Amino acid sequence: MLGLRLRKKLRLSMAASPSSTTGFAIIGCGLIGRKRAEALKKIPGVTLRTTCDLDAGRAASLAQLVPGCTSSTDYNAVLADPAIAAVLVATLTAAHAPISLAAVNAGNHVL
Repeated sequence: MLGLRLRKKLRLSMAASPSSTTGFAIIGCGLIGRKRAEALKKIPGVTLRTTCDLDAGRAASLAQLVPGCTSSTDYNAVLADPAIAAVLVATLTAAHAPISLAAVNAGNHVL
């Protein structure tokens, strides 16, 4: 269901400039992060640029599924990347608020 809603929102935002892509980062690379990465790969105009997790191996494993995607263990560094326009937070619930607030303060869209 999230995939359909996300596609609709992105389709509307991409209508203004169909040749551009929106750079995404996924923070939290567990099961939910993986499922969201698969959904993002199917949306035209969206590029998964970075994966981030406290577990470096998990972040790298997910990044390998998308050509050109990098991985990190530092979400603040991810949020500072100008290529990232939107962040999908897929961490444990307790980490949602601080990461989401940091993303908004960095000028990123948050899902």
